[in-house]
Amino acid sequence: MNSTDRRSLARRFWPLFPLLILVIILLLWDWNWFRPLVERQASNALNRTVLIDDLDVKLSMQPQVTLSGITVTNPPEFAADALPLAAVSSVAVRFGIRDLFDRRVRIVSLDINQPQADLRTGPKGLRNWQFSLPPADSDAKPWDVQIEALTIRDGRFALVDPALKADLKGTLRTEPVQAGGESRIRAETEGRYDGQPLKARFIGGSVLRLHTPENPYPVDLSAESGATRITLKGSLLDPLQFAGARLRLVLQGQNLSALSPLTQLPLPNTPPYRLEGDLDYSARRIFFKNFSGLMGESDLAGDIRVLMQSPRPRLEATVHSKQVRLVDLAGLIGADPNVPAETQAKGTGRVLPATPINVPRLQMADVQLDFTGAHIVGDELPFDRLSFKLLLDDGLLRVSPVDFGIGEGTLRFYATLDPRGEQLGIDATAELRRVDISRLMEKTGYQGSGRIGGIAALKSKGRSAAELLGNGDGELKLAMAGGDFSALLLDLSGLDFGNALLSAIGIGKRTEVRCLVGDFALANGKLDTRSFVLDTGNTNLLLDGGASLKDETLALRLRTQPKRANVGRLKAPIHIDGTFADPRIRPDLLDIGMRGAAAVVLGTLLTPLAALLPTLQLGPGEDRDCQTLLAQAEMTAPKQPATH
Repeated sequence: MNSTDRRSLARRFWPLFPLLILVIILLLWDWNWFRPLVERQASNALNRTVLIDDLDVKLSMQPQVTLSGITVTNPPEFAADALPLAAVSSVAVRFGIRDLFDRRVRIVSLDINQPQADLRTGPKGLRNWQFSLPPADSDAKPWDVQIEALTIRDGRFALVDPALKADLKGTLRTEPVQAGGESRIRAETEGRYDGQPLKARFIGGSVLRLHTPENPYPVDLSAESGATRITLKGSLLDPLQFAGARLRLVLQGQNLSALSPLTQLPLPNTPPYRLEGDLDYSARRIFFKNFSGLMGESDLAGDIRVLMQSPRPRLEATVHSKQVRLVDLAGLIGADPNVPAETQAKGTGRVLPATPINVPRLQMADVQLDFTGAHIVGDELPFDRLSFKLLLDDGLLRVSPVDFGIGEGTLRFYATLDPRGEQLGIDATAELRRVDISRLMEKTGYQGSGRIGGIAALKSKGRSAAELLGNGDGELKLAMAGGDFSALLLDLSGLDFGNALLSAIGIGKRTEVRCLVGDFALANGKLDTRSFVLDTGNTNLLLDGGASLKDETLALRLRTQPKRANVGRLKAPIHIDGTFADPRIRPDLLDIGMRGAAAVVLGTLLTPLAALLPTLQLGPGEDRDCQTLLAQAEMTAPKQPATH
């Protein structure tokens, strides 16, 4: 073949050379040549080392990329032989090429086989699932990712976190498509959370629904942790955009505080409860709306909103109750309503609550709570209704005010509590306004009339209610002009046994009250009587001494000054001592003994009537003008804190 023929043959087969080269390349091509690039890009995106055993691509208008043997490693502080954060047997992704030009990733199918996650806390407290992701390019147009079909096979995960007291294991998979239906995602977990047994199950709808707001995404969640039960059923309107939900949430358990580790909110101790309402959300906001239910024997209803903001979430709640028991709200002041007060004090001889107030939990979130109780029931206190506003801001707690309705009168509290130290600080005032005496005395079984008012102040530090009172400084002032009391107290204080007996068996004798003034000072837990006078038509009753709120001991003395002669009345002081839990009331035996001895001597010389002479009192007491007593007590109200 001459040169001309060779050139002619070359020109004829030259167009086949590129095809031949392409065939050779395809025969020798290995997509794993790109594996280091993919590993590097993934590692940079997660700031964590990502390893891939194999990379394969099937080319078409909807190419499929398959990655096998994927491993996402732990942070460097974890031991080299620790299980990796995540491992996946294989991931196969089929996507549309044309959509990439519009910055859209339309995943036709996503098939994940045997994904495994091992979530743990490292030696330095770093959680391996917490990533420090590089900042996103704010100027770049975001990619729109859509998944049309998802399959997960044999997924497994474990969570071990000492801080959360968690040790959980679970499974994750997609359930096969039912006839005429859609595939569902199912996750189950079991183990311990916050030291309590936990069992949870989640069933969600097809991933396709995540991108169709007109076709809401169904949710069915149930969880049990100890005695706590949570169920959540309904649908998410647009879960990827956090654009609302139609969910029904039911919470049930023995103590609402058991939800604090899960919600990261400062929930108080409560009696057994069941609450049900509508759950909704938007960007960084969660709403528990139109909820109702029972907590102990109190009915509750209202709305709660949680703002997921920095540095702390904020909880805002408006709650009202038709009937409320005060003991059901005891958790708001650090007590445990599930433990009776007498049980808490059993064996201690103490009355004041010594349960520590949980100071750290007050700093978990900011809180605004408005509560209204239309009717107070089931308590031995004379309160009819209750309303309060509670504000917790950066750990500083304010109640401004707390109003207890007592008939037509009011007992009002203002308080600021500061838990931001080793002890809880309190600065509080209270006002008693036009309270009907009959409402105060009806719980005792005795009677009375008139209106009483007063003020009190307390400033202290401590870790419990007992310590706050035992370390406190402040004062208490009371005043009453006009009215009457059941005569039992006055008769007993003067040892008028006949009248006391009549009062005790229900004979309606009353004693006029011309004026009552009480003025007490509190210094380092010691309550001293500066002045106390009860001026009646027949008698002046005087009180002196005091009590130790630190030791819970009493050292009081009652004296009477009758205004007219009364045969049978012994002018013997009454001593009240002992402890708050076990008070003792006794007459002054020395005083009675001296009078009794005189009676014996006279009885031997004169007729039996002579024995009554030592008991005759000629009424040395004088009427007291109430305005004078009020001036002496300086009933000047302390400045009220600002209302928030």
